[in-house]
Amino acid sequence: MDNSKKKDQQIMTRRLLICFSIILLVPFVFVALCFFVPFPQWAQFDQSESIRFFVYPKGSGKPSHSMEFPPKSELHEKLNSWLKDNWFGWRHSLITYGGEIMMYSNGANLFLNDGFVVLNYDDGCFFTPGYTQVVQRINAKQLIAELIELESSTNDNPKKNNNLH
Repeated sequence: MDNSKKKDQQIMTRRLLICFSIILLVPFVFVALCFFVPFPQWAQFDQSESIRFFVYPKGSGKPSHSMEFPPKSELHEKLNSWLKDNWFGWRHSLITYGGEIMMYSNGANLFLNDGFVVLNYDDGCFFTPGYTQVVQRINAKQLIAELIELESSTNDNPKKNNNLH
C-alpha cells in the first residue's frame, strides 16, 4: 500500500509539473509571437485619415510628385484590399528603406519598390503604440501601375503634378 501511495504521489507531481510548464509556456509563446511573427493583416490605412502619396524617381532622393488623398478615398480601399490579399510572406527588418512610391498615414506607411514592398504599421502589441517594419519580396508593378492610374485620374487636388511618367 505504501508503494501505491508513492506511485500516486509521483503521478500527481508529474501532472503538476506539466500544468505549471504549460502555464509558463503560454505567455512566452504570446510574447514571442508579438516580437518575431509579423501580423500585417492588422495593418490598415485608417479611413478617417488622409494619405500622403509621393513618387520618387530612382536615385533622386527628392519627390517628383506629391499628392494628398482625402479620408475615405478610393486609395484607402485599394491599399487596404491589397494588404488584406497579401498578408502572408512578410519578414521583419531592421534596415531603413525608402521607396519609389511612398504612402504615409497615421497607423500605416507603405513603400513600393521594384521587387519588394516595405510596410510600417502600428502593431498594437502589448496595448501600446509601436511601429513594426516588415518587408515582402513581391512584384508590385501591377499595384504601382494601378496607383499611378488612380492618382492620375484624381482631380481633387490642385497641387497635382501630371509628370509621373
